[in-house]
Amino acid sequence: MIDLIQKFFNKKILKLNYYMKTEKGQRDKNEDYLLTNSKDIFLLCDGVGGEAFGEIASEKVSNWFIQKTSKINSPNNETIKSVIQEINNELIEFSHSDETLENMSTTLVSFVFYDSKVLIHNVGDSRAYLLRGNRLIQVTDDQTPLWSAYKNGKISKNDMLKSPIKNIISQAIGTTNDLKINGYKLDIRPKDLFLLCSDGLHDYLTDNEIKEVLQQKNKSQEEIVEELISNALEKKSKDNISIILIEAKEE
Repeated sequence: MIDLIQKFFNKKILKLNYYMKTEKGQRDKNEDYLLTNSKDIFLLCDGVGGEAFGEIASEKVSNWFIQKTSKINSPNNETIKSVIQEINNELIEFSHSDETLENMSTTLVSFVFYDSKVLIHNVGDSRAYLLRGNRLIQVTDDQTPLWSAYKNGKISKNDMLKSPIKNIISQAIGTTNDLKINGYKLDIRPKDLFLLCSDGLHDYLTDNEIKEVLQQKNKSQEEIVEELISNALEKKSKDNISIILIEAKEE
């Protein structure tokens, strides 16, 4: 009992500070959508470019996710996956209600903070990174043919940036009822810095280039996000660029 009491009082109470921004870039419209409950749920969706009404798909999925996840008392990987699957089915049904809406789809990367843990899920190629100390970790696996080639040792990560098929994804919400959802559970520590981003960022900056910006301790979250977007635009990013930056701090 004494050990349990000591463990309780030694447990660090964490709060999340965040900044998020989406940039249209060179595109005519912005199909990315960012949303948070301003507390412990964050979501980034990238409406699939070239498909019908990607901006509607990303907005609807974001709102549905926040609404449904907020009602879960004790979230875990399986409950979050169930929410995403339910949303996927609802988007398919919605798209079938009007032939002009058919084929709408979106990627997704989500971040849910609960009981000193972080639950991260993704569909498609929107990513989550974690900067812990001097190490940058890509938490999520892309659902793309190119990522499969990288995992099988057939291509380097930096070579992925030059590939003509880097924008092809193998999974997206709204495309199939047999959806594959990646889920991850992480301990969270003070000073952990999480980056959620669309491919408009990570398709144009290397991990080292991202890491260099994130490690600037003298800059605010807003300044870091603005610099990442500016760097992607300098690299001629042809897509919308969206970022959510989340930092864990002791209360």
